[in-house]
Amino acid sequence: MSGADFDPELPLDWLGQPIKRRECGDAALNREGLCREGAAGVRDRSARRVDSFFKEHRDLANGYLDDCYFELRTVAAKYASVLRLRALLDDPEPEVREAAPARLA
Repeated sequence: MSGADFDPELPLDWLGQPIKRRECGDAALNREGLCREGAAGVRDRSARRVDSFFKEHRDLANGYLDDCYFELRTVAAKYASVLRLRALLDDPEPEVREAAPARLA
């Protein structure tokens, strides 16, 4: 993809693949109708859009603290229960490790 073709607003997952909300792989989110076009998505590689998702669905953040994508874990830490943050102190990614103390400060 050339620079001229790059659209920073195009929803892509963390592997650079287009996100097709109707084909959301998270069955629970799909059942609740949270995987719809134009909605902030938890699988988006954009931390801003993931943050928007968790602002609306704080109760789901605990379930993403062990996700394979570190940006998702980092943003989820902002909204997860403080009782779950201790486990993040041993995360392999520095951004995730820093999220727990920042939240408690």
